[in-house]
Amino acid sequence: MWDNLLHVDWGRLTHAYGWARGVPGMLRGMIAADDGIRAKAWDRFQGAVNHQGSFYDSTVAVVPFLIEAVANAATPGRVDVLQYFRDRWREAPDYGGDALVTEPPGGVDLPIPLLTDEAFAQAERAAGASPRDDEQDDQEEEEFDIEAYRRMDLCAWQTGRAIEAGRPTFERLLEDPGRAVAAAAAMLLLMWPQTRALAKRALIRTIVHEPEPLTKAERILELGVYATSDDEVALTRWLHHPGPVQAAAALVLAWLADPAPPPEPAAAVLAEVSRPNADALARLPRAGVFERGPWILPPNAAPLILRLAENENKELRWRAVQGLALGHPTAKHLSAAQVVPVLLARLSDDYNRIRVAAASALAQRGEAVLDVAPDAVPVLLRALDGHRSRDWGDGIASLDSDASICGQAARLLALVSLRLRAEQRQQALAGIERAILRYVGRHDAQVWLDMMSVPASPLLQKLRDHLAQPGDWALADLFAGFSDPNSQDRLSPPDCDRRLAQAYARAPDEVITAAIAAVRAGSDRWAAMGAAQWLATLGPVAEPALPALDAVASGPLDPYARDQVLAAGGFIRQSLLVTRERDGDSPTRSAASPGEAEIPTLEHMLAEEACTEVGIAGPYECGRRLVHWRHERRATRAGAIRALFAIERVPSDDRMLAAMLAEAVHAHAICGKSAEPPRFPVAQWRLAADAAGGLALAEPRIRAARRQCQNTPWPGHSGPHVCEAELAEVIRVLSGRLGPA
Repeated sequence: MWDNLLHVDWGRLTHAYGWARGVPGMLRGMIAADDGIRAKAWDRFQGAVNHQGSFYDSTVAVVPFLIEAVANAATPGRVDVLQYFRDRWREAPDYGGDALVTEPPGGVDLPIPLLTDEAFAQAERAAGASPRDDEQDDQEEEEFDIEAYRRMDLCAWQTGRAIEAGRPTFERLLEDPGRAVAAAAAMLLLMWPQTRALAKRALIRTIVHEPEPLTKAERILELGVYATSDDEVALTRWLHHPGPVQAAAALVLAWLADPAPPPEPAAAVLAEVSRPNADALARLPRAGVFERGPWILPPNAAPLILRLAENENKELRWRAVQGLALGHPTAKHLSAAQVVPVLLARLSDDYNRIRVAAASALAQRGEAVLDVAPDAVPVLLRALDGHRSRDWGDGIASLDSDASICGQAARLLALVSLRLRAEQRQQALAGIERAILRYVGRHDAQVWLDMMSVPASPLLQKLRDHLAQPGDWALADLFAGFSDPNSQDRLSPPDCDRRLAQAYARAPDEVITAAIAAVRAGSDRWAAMGAAQWLATLGPVAEPALPALDAVASGPLDPYARDQVLAAGGFIRQSLLVTRERDGDSPTRSAASPGEAEIPTLEHMLAEEACTEVGIAGPYECGRRLVHWRHERRATRAGAIRALFAIERVPSDDRMLAAMLAEAVHAHAICGKSAEPPRFPVAQWRLAADAAGGLALAEPRIRAARRQCQNTPWPGHSGPHVCEAELAEVIRVLSGRLGPA
């Protein structure tokens, strides 16, 4: 095996730390008979060849050798290799390397460099005379030019293509006598529509004959990712296996039924396995449709997480409370009235991690906490003093946990300060003062936020100062919170959006003047950035701010903040060039309710590229922001698409799909740092795909458009096309994938 391993010119290939000369040694270790050697080699391989999920040309080069290895029944660790292939295949599109797109990124498919016969013979002699020490640093202090790296999207695409080339080998492994190998091959082959039916049959066989309940449950969850109505009989049969197996089957049936309620037998199982003393979901492997645990549940089963937040298993309870944070999909399906009481109850949990998660999720909801639970203030006041509750027994620092709980409670109290009674305000101030003294000078006392942690004492001092003021949040505070969508040590962006919109409606000139002053001062980088970004949401109205925005080029701001402010100025200038909407404008020529005679005209318009760019003033929600001006693109083609769908007329060819894809790579609206895609419903994409000849023909074209969205920014917008996420969801739904993408 691997007779050609040294034919590859590894010295011209790269990984995370430079030249990839040590990769052959890693590969040999990855199939060694000794478990310890294999584990160590895999660790080195993942750290160098797949460093932090990246793709390199060496990532591409190893795939054929690993395929050769799994084809050999004597190779140890074949399941690990097959799982590695599946992970890399799934990750490649996120790096711009979707292997189902036929055209390589950049347009050129570069080969793996090979040694000449003479160089190969020399390399073999050198290897025999002086075997390489696999622990040796690959670089050996050699100069390395980062220009030697092959573009990563191409490496990701080539890796996916190389894995796909192994499909005949993987199909043969479906009959492997090793049940784990056959199951791993089946789960890999689920990725491709052409082999999905074959893979499902093989995977079901391994499930039926698997005696270990957790392994059986894991495979059911993986099967569930591509479950269809044809699988309901088998899934229903597994509902009668107690414990994790029935829990897995019930979850898959819920995903399969969504948006309708789960079938009654599955609903009964979910109710049973979510009882406080049930452990089935705590033992359930994080795989398939349960890959993110309770963080991603289907809408029809989302309330399950509320029951899991009271489970006796602390790990499951913690995961459930974390899943109630606004950033997680399950929480989006639940109302504040459902979530807030559960989070308030968890503030008294025995375990610090759970209390931290509850405090953080409560702080995200702001004033909604008091809307739902007017009696929540005493609970928050008690949280300011903290208590030494049990930790996990794994060294989690109680001081750090207490500081985080205290900081989040203080944030929420400051946020709702205008709704506090005088007595409650004094109690809050006293509690925060005690906390400041408790944590002052303690560097290990940090408030844990989503993306970072901050020292507790300075944060509490800022919150105390705000609580001590009788008025609402100052505009500078609102601008600072507006600057960072992930901020937690200031007001959340939605709260800032709302308050700034209210202030602007009351006194527009005053708020614009304050924003210009925050930019000119530059002493608070967050306030300066946020003020500039907020001014950009006004469009042409913010023209008077341009001199102040331009002046930061020579001011005290750091490079990142300076770039953010200057980008806002660029957007405002661009808005001055956009035609403002006038009464009676009609940029699209399609009728709202076209008659039969107009259908040929509308179908002809599907190929038109003409559009009108207009600027519109007025309140508008764009992305995660409230804006007061947006730049809209109104296309004849987009109007024709919507008009034809309105009368349920789709041409029986690929014209509708081509038109929708052409529109998908253009923003419908650009609003400062945010952009909005055309947003055609998935049902319309399905109709267009069917008319174009089915998903097998349409999917590669949709994937190619997605890749174009990844690589091309909106005009005047620094980030990638937002259509990338939308098209990824279209691909997920049309391909029949359930659960987390």
